[in-house]
Amino acid sequence: MILKAGRWEGSIEGCITFVGYTDWEWGFTNWLVRRGWYRRNEVFEYKAHPTAPLTYIRPDGTRKRPDNHFLYDLGSVPPIFDWMVGRTDFIKSFTGHDSDYEHQGAWFWEPAKMTWTFKTMSREDADRDLAEGALGEGGARAKVIAVWTVVSRFGGPVWADREVTSVDKERKQGDGRHGDKDKEDVPGVDG
Repeated sequence: MILKAGRWEGSIEGCITFVGYTDWEWGFTNWLVRRGWYRRNEVFEYKAHPTAPLTYIRPDGTRKRPDNHFLYDLGSVPPIFDWMVGRTDFIKSFTGHDSDYEHQGAWFWEPAKMTWTFKTMSREDADRDLAEGALGEGGARAKVIAVWTVVSRFGGPVWADREVTSVDKERKQGDGRHGDKDKEDVPGVDG
């Protein structure tokens, strides 16, 4: 795979808040957590910056944004791999990627319409955006390829678990909004 660096605009500062843990810590996972080999399933809340929303610019110039408000795990990196890639090493890319997986799509800028439109994405495009976004965050190519390899090999069950219902797709595509139906949830529009 040939990767080219994308780039990020906007701010992530003050946009991520720890909200708690999921409650399914049992069995083998609990055994791994107790030994420090796996992280408890932390849940974070992402709310887009009100004046400088996080925007990813692909190498071809296409602009996309994650959903304005969602819950996620800030990258599923087990602690035993923290030495290789910490969860904050590519915080913007992990945020965008988790939103892509959660919604199986993202908000894309349509210059002809002068608006952001929700579009579904393939898992391969979401994984490529993670890798190219991480390069844009200054990631070393070897580290980025390692992250991309793990995600592309083992992300399938998570992607399959997040299938967006047709109602969600219709809502997102139909009204040009996401999250709650408030004006503040339209990308790039101040509340």
